[in-house]
Amino acid sequence: NVRELPDGCFRGRASLKRISFRKNSDLERIGCEALSGTGLEEVSIPDSVRELCDECFKDCKSLRRVTFGTSSQLERIGNKTFIGTNVEEVSIPDSVVELGDGCFYECKNLRRVTFRPSSNLERISYAAFTRTNVEEVSIPDSVRELGDGCFYECKNLRRVTFGSKSSLERICEDAFAYAGLESISIPDGVVELCYRCFACCEILSSVTFGPNPSLERICEAAFIRTNVASLIIPDSVVELGESCFEWCKELRQVTFGAVSNLERIGKRVFCLALALGSISIPDSVVELGEGCFYFCKSLKYVTFEADSKLEHICAYAFYNTGIESLSIPDSVIELCLRCFYRCKSLSSVTFGPSSSLERIGPDAFKGTSIVQIPRIEDPE
Repeated sequence: NVRELPDGCFRGRASLKRISFRKNSDLERIGCEALSGTGLEEVSIPDSVRELCDECFKDCKSLRRVTFGTSSQLERIGNKTFIGTNVEEVSIPDSVVELGDGCFYECKNLRRVTFRPSSNLERISYAAFTRTNVEEVSIPDSVRELGDGCFYECKNLRRVTFGSKSSLERICEDAFAYAGLESISIPDGVVELCYRCFACCEILSSVTFGPNPSLERICEAAFIRTNVASLIIPDSVVELGESCFEWCKELRQVTFGAVSNLERIGKRVFCLALALGSISIPDSVVELGEGCFYFCKSLKYVTFEADSKLEHICAYAFYNTGIESLSIPDSVIELCLRCFYRCKSLSSVTFGPSSSLERIGPDAFKGTSIVQIPRIEDPE
């Protein structure tokens, strides 16, 4: 009938190798650091336990096996609960709503994490599985957010899957940065891919989106230094953030939908996408950010859709690309500093009779093959 193991009650007892609970235990809470630093080798958590508090098994270096009953009532696994253990696999009970910050942080022997389809988990928190050796994971439909760095540097993580009824809305900062992912399919409900969420996943070659995506923003450096070969950007996307596909050396094709809502291609978005050969800019785009196609040496063909709303081609936007000819939309107001600098193959630039161009910045066409910039004709 013991209901609680108080905070720190067995802390540091290295000789404690085994703890057992009666079958009909009433235990509800294992307190903060209650069993931290003990010599436990395995533990079976009673079904009655509702909370594993912060650091309750911290630094139990011999702990390799943790099991939960099929009728577990556990609701929360606290912050850093299993940090410093050698747990090899874990099956998270359906009743768990929250995995605390760093709950399995750097558990380097952890290779398997299982969630059942009936899971009620809502959030995988900050650094929950950082630097583990988890090889694949199926995210429960109930999860709404993958927290900052939750699978950061999981270099053996090859596969992440989402259910057809996924509730996921956000993939947060560094969530899968430096992971070993080969492909990822983003669920329809995701609204935002945050800062560096898939950064430096060096073997990530395929990124796809569901049939009815809600995605609005691909944020700064989201896919920087990945191996993505082709992209279809959902119509729902409003902004491509700074450097989101920078240094994607294998990126050959980028496609936008017929009813794209994209307004801005940010700074250095496709910088150093060395294999990119052509691109058609949606009519909804208002600004091409600084250096957005910087050093895309294979980029020969750039077209703008009819009725383009583009107003600004910012500094260094097409620096050192392979563009051969270009027709500037009438809506463009400004060509900024060195926007076509060192485009050695660029020999022809045309402006429409209704051009709104007001300013051509310093060295905008320096280093090109253009002999003379065509005059903007007065429509009258």
